[in-house]
Amino acid sequence: MLSIPPPPPTGAELSSRTENIDRAPRQSFRPAAVDPVGVLANASEFSEALLLTVVTAVTAAGAEFGLVHRVRADLGAAVTVGGHGPATETLLGERLAADDPTLVAARGGHSVLTEPQCGEVGRHLLGRMTRCSRDVKSVAMVPLLVYGKLIALFEVGRRSRPFKAREIGRVEDVVEALAERSVVMGWAE
Repeated sequence: MLSIPPPPPTGAELSSRTENIDRAPRQSFRPAAVDPVGVLANASEFSEALLLTVVTAVTAAGAEFGLVHRVRADLGAAVTVGGHGPATETLLGERLAADDPTLVAARGGHSVLTEPQCGEVGRHLLGRMTRCSRDVKSVAMVPLLVYGKLIALFEVGRRSRPFKAREIGRVEDVVEALAERSVVMGWAE
């Protein structure tokens, strides 16, 4: 499938993303506890583990949808191989552009959490996620690196309110559990 670069939102769309945010009651901020190690123990193949990880990451962050892009050396690209949530299936099989700044951040091991005025990486993340839902308030990306090599990228998003750093920290914990499982199972070799 051809790679379609995400449409970067205009400045006006970005500045309006945080206006009129529905504030949830304090008790709903904490998502259900997840056990990524226990969830991933059921995976016998790496592709299955990627899908379990994106679902677990969405739950851990209290997100509404998520995507996983797997780096494919045979194709020379990162390809969207899974999703969870509304309209994520429309992005399956798409390649991230080689010059997508999200890949540069991921290769450097950097998680990205969008700001009210997105930088270049945030604009690409938001561009992908707005294809799943038009009213996205916040998106984030966490890379999966094993032995310093980028294996996959996990992106989460939601419409209700911006993410907090600790929520994305939970996604990082889930992705770290996958990294450990990948080493144990020999998937990273």
